Amino acid sequence: MSAASFLGICGMIAFYGYDGFMYSVGWLVAYLTVLLLVAAPLRVRGERIGVIGTASSSPVEYKASDLKALTAIAALAAPTLAQAAAHEASLRSR
Repeated sequence: MSAASFLGICGMIAFYGYDGFMYSVGWLVAYLTVLLLVAAPLRVRGERIGVIGTASSSPVEYKASDLKALTAIAALAAPTLAQAAAHEASLRSR
């Protein structure tokens, strides 16, 4: 967390009181969430059909290779999921 973020949160608490404190709690939770997960889109023919993600129970610094591996998995999984959804829709229309 940078000094500017810390000063901004302190200012929010000083100016808004309890609401500023709750804002700082939300900011911290969002910050930790970003540290804990990495996600890649599921795309079929340029259309996004979902997102695949992974998370850690402790703060981890994900590397570019981690995102590359997850993107490769997403590229393989997306057509399969789209085909399964189309098959399910065809079964329901019978």
